[in-house]
Amino acid sequence: MVVSTGTHVIYSAVFGDYDNIIAPKHIHNNTDYVLFTDCVDVKSIPVPWKVVYVDWLDTIDIQYRNRRSARHFKALPHVYMPQHDVSVWMDMTHDVIMNPHDIEDEFLSDSDIALFKHELRNCIFAEGLAVIKYKMDHVQRVTSQLDYYKAAKYPPERGLWETPGVVRRNTNTIAKANNMWWEMMCRYSSRDQISLPYILDKHCIKPHVLPGFAGKCSPTNNNIIRHVQHHK
Repeated sequence: MVVSTGTHVIYSAVFGDYDNIIAPKHIHNNTDYVLFTDCVDVKSIPVPWKVVYVDWLDTIDIQYRNRRSARHFKALPHVYMPQHDVSVWMDMTHDVIMNPHDIEDEFLSDSDIALFKHELRNCIFAEGLAVIKYKMDHVQRVTSQLDYYKAAKYPPERGLWETPGVVRRNTNTIAKANNMWWEMMCRYSSRDQISLPYILDKHCIKPHVLPGFAGKCSPTNNNIIRHVQHHK
């Protein structure tokens, strides 16, 4: 399945009742809006979303089926939208304030990926423990993942990214990182923030740090990709 797009795309994915599907508050010129979803009532989905109906994706992780399905498309824009040059992932809880062309000019001059620092933590091990504490995923998957990083001698407090918004160029190196990101989520937790720092380090990718924070906890907001609503 390949989706035809222009050079710049804003995209998201919603499966089941994990999020409300809403229209972006900011509509940008020369930008495609692509939504991957299993929502059968396609006509109810607001413009400008170009809806890609997905009824073929399944998982044995029944408890977190909807999140895992959305993460598949989040990780792999190069697979499903191969024509694009720059992609901007947005959780449906967020809105892309800044035009993707301007984001590219301002934040992708020195890296092929731009990310927000996590507003509360700076360590994948702390993130994993938080996921366990707040019961956000299967304990065994998370503990096995953290054990893997310890065995690989990945250091603590090496940084953590918050990923409701992810800006990427469509390059060979980024595609390799994307593929490994999804592989990690298949093998371990679908909480993608746990695995991303390790993946980027493995591919020697240093992200450009986007100013501000993208989460809902910080009073320091941003004018790039902003939190606008809560999950259902």
